[in-house]
Amino acid sequence: WMLHYYECATSPKIQALNTELVNTGHDRIAALLENGAKAGAFAKGDYAEKAKVIQILVTGAMVSAMTEAVRIPLKRQRVLIAKQCLAIAKTKL
Repeated sequence: WMLHYYECATSPKIQALNTELVNTGHDRIAALLENGAKAGAFAKGDYAEKAKVIQILVTGAMVSAMTEAVRIPLKRQRVLIAKQCLAIAKTKL
């Protein structure tokens, strides 16, 4: 993934493909947030903004897990990231 990120920064073609993939994931997250809000599980609000924040959080966690000797075990990190994502989902932005 790190090579892919580098290629995104240096190749407009790869960046365009990555943007398309990222947007697809973003749209899926936003749809989940909206459906969750309709079901009463999540707060209503700017689903696109919440989706982007969640996406950034998860991507940052992935990069951290791949590139660092982390102090928090990966299993615990996954739990903490999931809790933060749910907290974002439940917050009205």
